[in-house]
Amino acid sequence: MKIQNVLCGEYFASYITDTKKLMYNSLNGIADTGLNNIVSGCGGQYANIVLDSAGVARIVGFRQANGNFINTIPGTGWEQVYACYQAYFLVKAGKLYAYGKDKLNINGGADITTPKALNSMVKFTKFDSSSSSQDGYMEISGLAENGTVWQWKTGQGLNAVQVTFTGNIARDITYVGDRAFVVETATDLFARGVTKPEFVGLAWNQTTFVSIKSQYTSAGAVFPTKQLIGSSNTLHIIDQNDNLYGQGEQAQGEVGAGAAYDYSISKNFVWSWMLTKYQPVIKVTAEPYVGTTTRVDKFKKVFTGNTVAFYLYALDINDNLYSWGRNKAMVLGNGVTLNSDNESAQPNYLDMASPSYVTPLTQTWQVIPLNVNVQPPRIPQAAPAPEVVVPPTPTPFKRAVIRLIYNDGSSQEVGG
Repeated sequence: MKIQNVLCGEYFASYITDTKKLMYNSLNGIADTGLNNIVSGCGGQYANIVLDSAGVARIVGFRQANGNFINTIPGTGWEQVYACYQAYFLVKAGKLYAYGKDKLNINGGADITTPKALNSMVKFTKFDSSSSSQDGYMEISGLAENGTVWQWKTGQGLNAVQVTFTGNIARDITYVGDRAFVVETATDLFARGVTKPEFVGLAWNQTTFVSIKSQYTSAGAVFPTKQLIGSSNTLHIIDQNDNLYGQGEQAQGEVGAGAAYDYSISKNFVWSWMLTKYQPVIKVTAEPYVGTTTRVDKFKKVFTGNTVAFYLYALDINDNLYSWGRNKAMVLGNGVTLNSDNESAQPNYLDMASPSYVTPLTQTWQVIPLNVNVQPPRIPQAAPAPEVVVPPTPTPFKRAVIRLIYNDGSSQEVGG
């Protein structure tokens, strides 16, 4: 059994295996949600949304007051699923539906308990959503079959508005944070950003699209990309030669630039926006394995989330898994965590500054003592070996497993 997909939520990471099971980390080792035939999903805040092979969508995670849960979303025949905090989006026959928190304000601000269709005149192949700003604003954009791009945003209503850029035909789209939007065409890479444009190398309040392709080609990237993916504060691509490049905020290690996390400075600041440390485009490589000096530099897939996840995973071309960035709530899958009080006080203590090999399916866990005057320990990475995994016996999905790690959480982005 191997991990094929990682769902990166702010407080909850889960794994889809090649056997289509959904797993998650616990202090007792990898745990089984009991769900089978899971084919895709997306990370939210306290929960992830998943889709099974029968077209049934479920929300899996934990709620502060009521414990862990698995909730089935009404309807069947769903084809894709997305998440932004506690708002969820589903796709059926190329049409977008909203569910959960009413981030777009299409339901008078009340929770949407039955998926609600958004209007469009085209059929879509992919969607991506922004993060949600402190004032509750968000956007979600769709890439249509004909290459046009359409957008819904808070307060706009049910109708999508076409996004215009040079040529108006895209091959891929992604968001970085709450209002930085990136479009790849057949020949260029464009970005704009009202907020967080610095994370894609732009000046503040860049409301029109400008090319950022040269930032990547200057670092060695070869276009078109094999993958384009944004998070709350980073942009990464995998180029034609399977090289990984990234830019954005490096304060918690999330670009993967490899610079040591300077805990002597950051220990006095819990929230990342006090630590702005912009990293220009750089080729991202993985930490050498124990006893070696060669860094892994060929990758096939990157996983992250735009709900203040601040961490990423990647599969190399041999299907080995790596993680880096902010290590809150066991999300990096690397076997180390803090107790609940220490993690609440210093959620960045165990961050990783560059990709490191991880094996969540066989990982044992330890609670690390917090010493604010000492740089946190680095985790030795053994070389990959043939993986033999005995699937855990499914057990009731209980909050206690996660509750051991941290108390009721609050979002880093809203600072509370």
